[in-house]
Amino acid sequence: MANKKERKLTEKEKLRTEKIDTLTKELESQGYVRKDQIISMTYASGMGVVYFLVACVLFGALFVLKNGLAFQWNMPFLVFLIIELVLIFVHEAIHGVTWAIFAPSHFKVIEFGFMLDKLAPYCYCGEQLKKHAYLLGSVMPTLILGVIPCIAAIFINSFPLLLIGLFNILGGGGDLTIDFKILTYKTDASEQVIMDHPNECGLIFFEK
Repeated sequence: MANKKERKLTEKEKLRTEKIDTLTKELESQGYVRKDQIISMTYASGMGVVYFLVACVLFGALFVLKNGLAFQWNMPFLVFLIIELVLIFVHEAIHGVTWAIFAPSHFKVIEFGFMLDKLAPYCYCGEQLKKHAYLLGSVMPTLILGVIPCIAAIFINSFPLLLIGLFNILGGGGDLTIDFKILTYKTDASEQVIMDHPNECGLIFFEK
C-alpha cells in the first residue's frame, strides 16, 4: 500500500520546524526527551461537534428553564454574521495575548497567520511554556467567547448571544481536544514544558 502523501510545508512552517529541531537538540543536551502529541484535523473537528452538542444541551436547557420558549431574536442577522466573523480573529488574538504574558520573550515569539488551505487564521507560540500557561492560553478564547456569552445570554434572554457563544465553543473544539490530551497525559517526569507543534495540529512535550 502506498504511503500517504505528505503535506507540503509553507515557508513559515519550514522555518518553525528548523527552530524546533534546533531547540530539541539544545533541550536534549540538558536531559529533556521530546514527545510529540499529534491529533488529526478530522478528529479535532469531530470532537468539536461533540463539545458543541453537549454545550447545546446544557446551555439550551438552562436558557429555556430561565426564559421559557418565548425567546426573542433581538439582533439584526447581518450584525450576527459580522460578529461571528470578527470573533474568529479575536479568538486567535486571545491565544496570542495570553501566551505572550507567560512566554519569556512575550510577543516576540507570537506569530499570527492565515491557512489558505483551511481558510482559517491561526496563532503560534514559538517558545516553550509551563503546562498551566499553555493550558490557560489554549482554553481562554473558548471561555471568553463561548462559555461566558452563553451564561450571559441566559440571564439577559438573548438567543443571538447564546448562539454566538455556542458557535465559539464549536470553534474551540480543537483547543479543547488538545487541552483534554494534556490533562490526561500521564508522565513521571519531574520537569515538563510544552510547545506548539510547528506544522501539525498538536503540541510537543519536553520532559526530564
